[in-house]
Amino acid sequence: KAKSDEGRRDANEIVTTIARIEKTRRGHVIFIVEDGSKWMQTDSTELYRTPRAGQSMSMTRSAFSNYLCQFAGSQVFNCAPVEAE
Repeated sequence: KAKSDEGRRDANEIVTTIARIEKTRRGHVIFIVEDGSKWMQTDSTELYRTPRAGQSMSMTRSAFSNYLCQFAGSQVFNCAPVEAE
């Protein structure tokens, strides 16, 4: 995606930049993106590429309020926004 697409939001897709990465005890990845929101991997897909801060990331709405996520050339995996505590 072009730099001008960073942070773009519409009804079906969010394009943003990864600010930080965390991992859960189960090994799922939590992506903290540039606006401070958190997105957690919700499937058991093994990510063959290591996500890094500064990479672009897209979240595309799919069925049943789920999202399909992808970062910088990774395979597609399921994710969901993490509710603020």
